[in-house]
Amino acid sequence: MTAVMANAPELVQDTGAHVMFVHHTSAADPTKARGSTALVGNADTVLVLKPISKTGVFMETLKQRSMSRVDDIGFEIVSVDYGVDGDGDGDGDMVTNSRADLVKDTTGWTDPTAARKGNSSSQVRANDVLRTLGQLEAEAEAEGAPVVFRTKEVADHFGASFERDNMKP
Repeated sequence: MTAVMANAPELVQDTGAHVMFVHHTSAADPTKARGSTALVGNADTVLVLKPISKTGVFMETLKQRSMSRVDDIGFEIVSVDYGVDGDGDGDGDMVTNSRADLVKDTTGWTDPTAARKGNSSSQVRANDVLRTLGQLEAEAEAEGAPVVFRTKEVADHFGASFERDNMKP
């Protein structure tokens, strides 16, 4: 793997192309590439896809060598029908493929992998609130509005996790 990674900068220099390696993570730690540490050590950027629901996926920046890290980006995986195949066998199979649609408002999404890593449900909720506050702040700044939010404004972005009898704003 070290030899493969060592050739990437040469490919970039010779062709001017972007070089991207797609690899899988470890089952024990979904934030780390399985196998050689050269995958992370030699890369300029490391992104990991984290399933949030059956069709929802976060793309998280784990490493960014030469620029600041960005917030998680949400995607919804949708099935797209392209029509009936034209392979001539007459069976009329539907041709489908997947597409990742950008989800701008992910404030209601929770990260199930966080709970599996030993984080308490309160820590998962806290992470959701922090992500929500970041998104609300960005929206307010873009609109020129004050960056001050009432508790209800924040709570309105969440579902059942904040609607139990024993939880007060």
